Amino acid sequence: MRISIIKTIKKFILIFVGLTIVGGTLFAIPLTFRQGIWKAAAFGLKGGLLFGAILTLVFVGFYFVANRLTPPEQRDLIQRRELMVAGSLPHILDQCYQLLKSERFVKLAALDEGRRIITARTRMSWACPGERITIQFSPEGGKHRIVISSEPLWKTTMIDYGKSFKNVEALQKLFRDRIGATPL
Repeated sequence: MRISIIKTIKKFILIFVGLTIVGGTLFAIPLTFRQGIWKAAAFGLKGGLLFGAILTLVFVGFYFVANRLTPPEQRDLIQRRELMVAGSLPHILDQCYQLLKSERFVKLAALDEGRRIITARTRMSWACPGERITIQFSPEGGKHRIVISSEPLWKTTMIDYGKSFKNVEALQKLFRDRIGATPL
């Protein structure tokens, strides 16, 4: 819990700094030609700080409202599910890869048979700028463990409205229904 709060605060600070730089630059550029570079820089710094502070407060408010509207189990940006399945690994890898590619939310997918891993990126949506989905396979007692994980593409992502949760749940259900994997 404490780490999550620290990460959230760091993200808000990063947003504030970014907005301050952008706002300051936007305020200073037009004044540079009329007022001179030093007056424009001073005005840009003041304007940028004000711009950054106001928009950061708007984002903080939006974050807390959106966070309250998202069910607790869907709030975590990093999702992980584990399944077990019987069968030959090359066949399971190929089946999972084909099933993953067939999903609408998947933009790019790659299979690395040597490392027993499938990676994918999801499409950008209003809820999330995209996710990195990783599916790892490891042999375990005659069966194979499948670990599905998802994390945002952008480290600054603070909320995804449960998008990663829904995508990982959809993959878990797909693997359970189509290849007979059982959740752990």
